[in-house]
Amino acid sequence: MCGIIGAISLSGAPLPALNRDAALQALYHRGPDESGEFVARGIFMATRRLAIIDPAHGQQPVQNETGRFHVAMNGELYDYDLRLAELQAAGHTFNSHCDTEVAVHLFEDRWAGALDAIDGQFGLAAYDLQEHKLILARDRMGICPLFYAQVGDVLLFASEAKALFATGMIVPRLNRRAMDAILGLGCVPAPWSMYEGVRAISPGHYLEIDGGEIRERTYWDIPYPTAGDYPDHSEADCADELRDLLEHAARRRLKADVPVGMYLSGGIDSATIAALVADSPDIQSRVFSIAFPEKGFDESAKTKRIASALGLEAHFLTYEQSHLASDISKLIHTCETPLVTTESVPLMALSGMAGEHGKVVL
Repeated sequence: MCGIIGAISLSGAPLPALNRDAALQALYHRGPDESGEFVARGIFMATRRLAIIDPAHGQQPVQNETGRFHVAMNGELYDYDLRLAELQAAGHTFNSHCDTEVAVHLFEDRWAGALDAIDGQFGLAAYDLQEHKLILARDRMGICPLFYAQVGDVLLFASEAKALFATGMIVPRLNRRAMDAILGLGCVPAPWSMYEGVRAISPGHYLEIDGGEIRERTYWDIPYPTAGDYPDHSEADCADELRDLLEHAARRRLKADVPVGMYLSGGIDSATIAALVADSPDIQSRVFSIAFPEKGFDESAKTKRIASALGLEAHFLTYEQSHLASDISKLIHTCETPLVTTESVPLMALSGMAGEHGKVVL
């Protein structure tokens, strides 16, 4: 997880005064390893980095060989190694094997078409210095957040709304329509956010800022087949295909230059993923789970049986009611939205324990 923050002048004029340092500091928790920024006439891009791929050489924002294209990214490209080989064969020069540098060269070659070639989870900004145009894009399923707000002639963007407010250019005000969505749907669907004037880029969408105009476009959507038009597969064929897809998805998420762990509960989902990656040395000693004193909530006995059967070493965090009261405000500050249920609160506490053993968790 990283954090990005930036601003672009829609006219190309110099940006007005904004508190860049405070905005970047508001994202410190997303990327404690290092920070970086790119500033030119009418553009500001900065990152807080959590170093996962090539920690020593993956400083952001990243630029291409000529310095024309720049990318700041929160997230990970799962197939970056394959794209890296392709781009090197095509003559591109790299200073690292970081996935963000792969992204900058893809945008150099294809601009918005790069999104069709990217497989991963991300919220990113790609800037063309020569043409003064910008792309803000969010991954297909909306795993990584990305917010934006227009203030006069300036478009602000960030991984979290609190960074937008820290610039001093926009004041947080409750979006009453979003509160209605929370009460009716349990969430705030993009492009809404909890704040007036702040919008979220929708999953599978991107904004292109070019010539002072802001255009929103869809680059991917869930491919639903026509009713009745399904492949003629047997149940066994479908089971084999599902297993192959799950294993491929799980294993590509193990790519990291830092230790990787996983969460495990007594349920089918996490047990399935654990079974698919149980032979990973990192995973074998880095499995994390929650135990509750209340028997009606506790699944630790099931989790221990699953871990034992798969040869995994599970670490348990015992979470009590007293912890919930103190942790709720921390989670609301991070999520920037009201809570409808509380299961994510102990998960936040578990992530703190997992963070003592590594940086990446399935």
